[in-house]
Amino acid sequence: MMDLYLAKKAAGTFIFTKRTSPARFFNLCRILFQHYVTKPPVVSGKPIRLIIDIGNICNLSCPLCPTGQGKKGRAAGFMKYENYKRIIDELGDSLFEVDLYNWGEPLLHGELPSMIEYANKRNIQTAISSNMNRLTPELAEKLVRSGLDWITVSLDGTNAGSYGKYRVGGDIQKVLSNVKLIAETKKRLGIKTPKLIWQFLVMAHNEDETETAKGMMNETGFDELQIRPLRCDMGEEIKLDDSEKVKKTKDWLPKNGKFSRYDLKTGKAKTGTRNCLFLWIQGVVHWNGSVTPCCSIYEEKHDFGNMFEEGGFLKIWNNRKYQAARILVKRKKPVEGHVCSYCIKNGFIAY
Repeated sequence: MMDLYLAKKAAGTFIFTKRTSPARFFNLCRILFQHYVTKPPVVSGKPIRLIIDIGNICNLSCPLCPTGQGKKGRAAGFMKYENYKRIIDELGDSLFEVDLYNWGEPLLHGELPSMIEYANKRNIQTAISSNMNRLTPELAEKLVRSGLDWITVSLDGTNAGSYGKYRVGGDIQKVLSNVKLIAETKKRLGIKTPKLIWQFLVMAHNEDETETAKGMMNETGFDELQIRPLRCDMGEEIKLDDSEKVKKTKDWLPKNGKFSRYDLKTGKAKTGTRNCLFLWIQGVVHWNGSVTPCCSIYEEKHDFGNMFEEGGFLKIWNNRKYQAARILVKRKKPVEGHVCSYCIKNGFIAY
């Protein structure tokens, strides 16, 4: 089941928004009908949301992230601005939101503000997720002026010790200082965005700090605090069943059942049934143009094509690989060797 935060965010992004247009609304209705009702192999319409990983390079070494682990399953680099414009030019009339991150730190991309501005000119909402360790007053002002809607800040601790245990190489004082810098820049310029969201992943070493985090909200400059349960090793998550996830991540998982996504006794996830949120309604494009079926797939060998080499995103959107994935997911019958089979076998898809 979609949690309350995601439900509210979806409503604000796709329904109660001033950024809609007749063309976007018509495409939205068509796409959602296919996603929830018909689930055809060939989608009639364009994606309503896109994750564009503008660079899969990061300045931290988080232990449960494939980038932080130094895995080599995907080529590393930054997206060229001209290639980014190609994506927005092709899909901008249908997109409600573009998220400019996936496996890397977006603040490391030198043209991030220009990318946000380009999407904003097409009336597309934009979001980034950042560790907020790299920021200057100049960049802060550019981000605020760019029209960026959300910054989710990864801050899993209220002191240097707990924060640094997972955000390896990070400096909590820099993060808090940079959040204040954004908040003060917004106030100085009289601009309400970007909304600053504090994402606190609850782990074994920080689960007793959630109340402290709530108390810090007023003094940090954040607009919202999200206390969310740790999931698993992000690069392996879809490949493992619940018991394997718990076994592999047990040293990190919180012991308090209130904060854990898993029942540590049974080794099962507490969440209810889920469906695929990608194959019919949204897509993922990596820095080099490689299109992957969802944001949880790290290895490039599973991608469905390269839009920069094959004539655009829509050349990939209904190709044989996408069609095969949609048929597989609709039937809920795993096929050996197909990446989408992991989600069926391991409980991510259960209609």
